[in-house]
Amino acid sequence: MKDDAQKFTKVEAEKASGSGDESVAFAVTGVADGDKIVVHGEAVRHGSTVATYYSMNLAAFLADGKPKEYGIPAELVKAQAGKLA
Repeated sequence: MKDDAQKFTKVEAEKASGSGDESVAFAVTGVADGDKIVVHGEAVRHGSTVATYYSMNLAAFLADGKPKEYGIPAELVKAQAGKLA
């Protein structure tokens, strides 16, 4: 049976969108199925509601192995926050 465990090796702060009452963004680097992966996340507080956003480049697993820049656009976070009202 294959071991499906993931190993996270690094957590870094990133620039948050600045939306909501408070926001924090981060990138988590790890290894899954022998490949390096980076998951970007952001948590945004709107009053007593906390929304979390995650982004992962699934195409990187199919690509030529060269890292692609991506993240969570601030415009997306702000648009989604408008739906919380």
